[in-house]
Amino acid sequence: MAVFNNTDDLVKHVITKTWNNGVSYTPTELGFPNNTPNASKKKTAANSLFAVKITESDRREKYERGIGGAIVDKIIDDALKNGFTINIISTPEEPEKALTKSLTRVYKEKIELELGKALKWARLYGYNFLLMGRKDGQDLDTPLSNMNAKVEYIKAIPRNWITEIVYKKDEAGYRVIPEEVEKVNLNPGIFGKNTAIHASRLMMIANPGLEEDYITGSPNDTIGCSVLDRPFNVISVIDHMLWSAGQTMWRVGGGLLGLDLPPDATPEDRDAALDSLGDINAKTVLAFPDGYKANVLN
Repeated sequence: MAVFNNTDDLVKHVITKTWNNGVSYTPTELGFPNNTPNASKKKTAANSLFAVKITESDRREKYERGIGGAIVDKIIDDALKNGFTINIISTPEEPEKALTKSLTRVYKEKIELELGKALKWARLYGYNFLLMGRKDGQDLDTPLSNMNAKVEYIKAIPRNWITEIVYKKDEAGYRVIPEEVEKVNLNPGIFGKNTAIHASRLMMIANPGLEEDYITGSPNDTIGCSVLDRPFNVISVIDHMLWSAGQTMWRVGGGLLGLDLPPDATPEDRDAALDSLGDINAKTVLAFPDGYKANVLN
């Protein structure tokens, strides 16, 4: 039971309560930077302060939260924002202005959207496939024989569509050098059957880097490099700094709350009143009995 006779002791008590309640989660729940390095442990991807092996789920998390999304998206958005301009139109069917708007809308809806997704996925994961939907009357798993066939659509292939990247091999069954993609197998759980797309119908976009992992054919292969990999540790630190700053503002942004208790308050009353300050945050509303006065201590 805490009893205080001066303001200094009260302030120390409230600070201690606020801090203890703010960091009462276990290191397992909080992770970096709240977990403590243990010199007696061998560092692995599971117990290191920073990830030794960065996975696709790690990259996706950084993209969806914090500044990772801006790192991936901003340069592509800037590159595509102006689209194209039609200078001369010499068709009698439509006035120049109306036709320009029509073509711009087609570009936005049919081309820019898919191209933007493909470029962003390539920056996020290291590579992406862009399907060129040509009107040649053949299935997607057959080689494209008519290179002049009209392109009806383009489609950025989402990562979870791909189950295997198949590479060309020589007569002995070994991969040819330089490596060349032959086809991409798609997820039968999504399409209900075994579906493949021949490489001649795909445009592969790779973000350049010093990838050296052995290429197995898995969609998780290291083809190109994610733009988030090299600054990954810095991004992690910034994310936690933002989280910590937010917690500080949430808990004590309005100043440190103190209580002036009436002279006749019992020790039990004092203890109960002070304990009520332990979990205060920006949305806390406190109600005190007559004679109690709340002050903000800055």
